[in-house]
Amino acid sequence: MDFRDPFYIDSNDVEGLVVLISEKLGQKHGQDTTIGAIRRLADLKDRRAIPVLRQSLTHSNVTVKTDAALALHKFGESEGVDALISWLSSEERLRQRAVGALEKINDPRAVEALRRASSTQRSSLTPSHSGSHSIKEVVLRIRRRERQDAAARWEEFSVPYRPNLNIISCLMEIRKNPVTRDGKQTTPPVWEMNCLEQVCGICTMVINGRARQSCSALVDNLEPHKPITLEPMSKFPNVRDLVVDRSEMFDHLKRVKAWIEIDGSYDLGPGPKMSQEDVSERYAYSRCMTCGCCLEACPQYGDGNYIGPQAIAQVRLMNMHPTGKITRDERLSALTGEDGITNCGNAQNCVRACPMSLPLTKAIYEENRETVIHGLFGWLRK
Repeated sequence: MDFRDPFYIDSNDVEGLVVLISEKLGQKHGQDTTIGAIRRLADLKDRRAIPVLRQSLTHSNVTVKTDAALALHKFGESEGVDALISWLSSEERLRQRAVGALEKINDPRAVEALRRASSTQRSSLTPSHSGSHSIKEVVLRIRRRERQDAAARWEEFSVPYRPNLNIISCLMEIRKNPVTRDGKQTTPPVWEMNCLEQVCGICTMVINGRARQSCSALVDNLEPHKPITLEPMSKFPNVRDLVVDRSEMFDHLKRVKAWIEIDGSYDLGPGPKMSQEDVSERYAYSRCMTCGCCLEACPQYGDGNYIGPQAIAQVRLMNMHPTGKITRDERLSALTGEDGITNCGNAQNCVRACPMSLPLTKAIYEENRETVIHGLFGWLRK
């Protein structure tokens, strides 16, 4: 186990870890501590952990499930491998986790299951001899706009199909020869990209009606036999084609002072101590890549009505830090404006849309409570 893993809990108290997992399993979100505890129990190899690990196999969080299965395998329990093999036929995210877990296991059943799964996937992607169900090309319908004041229009393109294509690859193929399906020469589509590994968030667009990163959107998972629609996000000004101006998100971060003040850049010595649970929660919030998926999915966000879950989560991140609490009141004041946290409609679309699985709803209700207390004591101080 890599002790730099931010989820890892360095504790030898097996009973305490078991109790912690049992309490956390009843919660829908915020399972980072559970994951850390499961990974620690796997290293301790104390058989008192087996019942709670079996219980973890039924949890909705895919990382909790797969880590529990791996832990059971370390204990020599066959049901760990059995669960991973059964998940190979589940929904895509769980299937990918199961594949990754089975690849770590030196077990004949795991090797055979991966071989069968790989063979099945290849056969499903290989064109049939009859040609009736073969996929020869991928069709993309792109919503385009030459400039901000121009009218939007749709254009259809096709690219040759090959396994493991992502949307970025398709767009780059179109850029080589920008000709529509009806043979009309046009300009190359415009989009943004950078890291190509779902870290920067800049390639976010609406794909088949859902905001997501185009670098991680695999064509094979998007029903490639049907046209794939690409649109710019609707909650931000459309600059051109699939490019939007997300400046408002960064303006909100400035407004809530999403940073921690320090005096100079010299060595300040060791930082203040924090509990492992707080560190795990803060790490989850720190993974935000300002992609805008949560804002695109939020029915309240738009036209300056609501500051949005992204900024609220960053307030939570900074206010949880012992040094960040120094400017806590300024951040909370920024959340109490007309477009502040009280405008959240509790739709909870944000937490489902977030590609990094941030506990956004937890951040909202924690900061909602803090703003109420801040407002009450602020009134009493007057």
